[in-house]
Amino acid sequence: MKIRWIRSILVALLLLVAGGYIYWFMTRPVEEEPIYSTKPASLKEIKEMARLATLDFHEEIAVKDQVDGKWIVARMTVEGSVKYDLDSLSLVQRPDTLILNVPAERFEILESTAPSSYEVLDTWDSERPVFGRKLTAAEENAVKKRAASRLENTLRSRGYVNRARENARSVLTPLLRRLAPDSLTVIDIRFAN
Repeated sequence: MKIRWIRSILVALLLLVAGGYIYWFMTRPVEEEPIYSTKPASLKEIKEMARLATLDFHEEIAVKDQVDGKWIVARMTVEGSVKYDLDSLSLVQRPDTLILNVPAERFEILESTAPSSYEVLDTWDSERPVFGRKLTAAEENAVKKRAASRLENTLRSRGYVNRARENARSVLTPLLRRLAPDSLTVIDIRFAN
């Protein structure tokens, strides 16, 4: 008789816990998926820009980041280049010297379009261990953007900017020698910091 009472109490407790969990699951706030719509494309401005790409790179990076307590670990392959805007060059000519002022370099970092270039290895929600929220596409894109920004800092520390500047000098110096008058003896190429 005593065992039946204990079993009855355990079954009642189990049903009570299961009912509470079902009630919580049904009444919890659910994130709504955004509805996307497209508008007809319209052309606002055409701007032609000449850029000199002096260094191309292909990197595979590990991504570990979080947005609003939702974590992601992924592997991402990016391709890019270091470029200089040729429309913003300024020339100063002195009697025997031509000074070319080159604007600051721009890193162009793009996610690779090759198959399997982006792979999510793990995701979890640190705020809701059970039935956690998933990363939205916007949150995942924000993570990718931050990863690209961190990669730019890493590439700068690896000396990519110095190599890009050397390559720019090796391309621009012969070009300026051909365009400049014979009286010039010095071509000084200066890069903005």
